[in-house]
Amino acid sequence: EYIANSSIQLILGVRYDVSSTFGSHLGPHLSLLYRKPKNIYRLNISKNFKSPSLKELYMQWDHFGMFYINGNQNLEPETSTYIGLSYEKIHSKYNLSIKPYMHKLHNMILSVEEFESSQMIYRNYKSVFMSGIDLYIKTHYNSIVFDMTVGLLEPRELSTEMQLDGTNKITINSSLTFFINNK
Repeated sequence: EYIANSSIQLILGVRYDVSSTFGSHLGPHLSLLYRKPKNIYRLNISKNFKSPSLKELYMQWDHFGMFYINGNQNLEPETSTYIGLSYEKIHSKYNLSIKPYMHKLHNMILSVEEFESSQMIYRNYKSVFMSGIDLYIKTHYNSIVFDMTVGLLEPRELSTEMQLDGTNKITINSSLTFFINNK
């Protein structure tokens, strides 16, 4: 971590993964923060590695007779590159964040439903590109707090140009909190 001054912070990191089955992988990470009064800007870049878990490889489970969940011993490890930006506005009455990002994945591991056999199985998607933007707002008035996150995602399997199975293009999460007697 390098703190240049009260406005600029740089974090560099390296993750080294070792798998007896899938070999080793070096994953660099960079994070840059620039802070102005009531405004924060961030840049994150990383290369990542994920070997298949024991569950993803070997699980065999009957979900109460409704469907089966099966591992896949032919899975390959997942690698990815991530780039994300964010802007945060801090105000006495609200916080607002906007976060656009891009995520390129190779051999993405995902559980998918196979309708003909009534089972969920883990499989690799050779090349996936996800771009999205997350919006977050939190505001308060006296003892009432409202917050909401909206995520817009474009998840594409590049070989077919189709939306990735099991993904949602829009997600919304919100809450309204009432505080009584400052508790």
